[in-house]
Amino acid sequence: MPINSSLTSSDIDPKLLIDRNTAIFQDENGRSQISQYLYGPYSLNLTQFARRDNLLVNESIINPILLFQYCIAGEIKLLELNSNVNELRVGECLISILNNHNTISFENTSQNTILSIKIPLEELSRSIDVQIIEKLKISTQIKNTPIEISPFTARERIILSEILNPPVFGCMKEIFIESKMLELIAIRLSNFYNKTVNCQKNNALHFRNAELEKIKYASEIISEKMDAPPNIKQLAKISGINEYKLKRGFKEVFGTTIYEYLRTIRMEKAYSLMYSGEMNVSEAAYYVGYNKAGYFSRVFRNYSGINPGKLRKKL
Repeated sequence: MPINSSLTSSDIDPKLLIDRNTAIFQDENGRSQISQYLYGPYSLNLTQFARRDNLLVNESIINPILLFQYCIAGEIKLLELNSNVNELRVGECLISILNNHNTISFENTSQNTILSIKIPLEELSRSIDVQIIEKLKISTQIKNTPIEISPFTARERIILSEILNPPVFGCMKEIFIESKMLELIAIRLSNFYNKTVNCQKNNALHFRNAELEKIKYASEIISEKMDAPPNIKQLAKISGINEYKLKRGFKEVFGTTIYEYLRTIRMEKAYSLMYSGEMNVSEAAYYVGYNKAGYFSRVFRNYSGINPGKLRKKL
């Protein structure tokens, strides 16, 4: 896929550019860094804010797009999806369709980092399997619509870490970022397709809507009590569903086991805390429920591909 433009082709003051893809903006309220990579009709933006005020970003959309947004650090509010405010928490990815505009609110925290990938809808039929396009249920009356919010997979976290810390530079970096962008798209859409198919199986397995809501409630309990989570028996009791349906339903709804889900949200929270500079390794380990920093470091390294001691604040 050809690289046909970059930030250097826009109206940005050349003095703000640190390379052809990245610009830094600074004022009395903090610092922002924006990286943009354009590959034919596809684009990848990496936006990082370290500010003392809330920031509202309005973006005009000329043609309808399929959008992937990965919240790497901080908390983001998406204000123009389906007439509702949708919160995107750290460690979550949102797939959505945008028709005419995109409004994002970045909360006042030490670090906000979001990676976005955009694909024009007219390109989908040329590059994505028709089975997946059908599952996206793109209406002829296109409007801003959220499709799915779900946690990063372990492989996605490694890819995101590689994009933030590329092992190459110059033109090789652009090629490297392109390969990682395509890998993220492939993983996210494949997982979405598999979960959609599994949801159809859920209906065949007679998971009622009330039971599915209980399974989702169980995931919220795990997120809130990640430092000292209930065991599966206790979680089933609190959620009001039997253990068998909880475990089977969890696998079908989230595409992972309860224990894998717990590990994912722990690692993502720890990543955010260390990446933002709020906590060191030992503090982050204890915060998410690990009493031994050494064991936490091994789990984190296996999950993200990065030694937590080398994770540094970027802004």
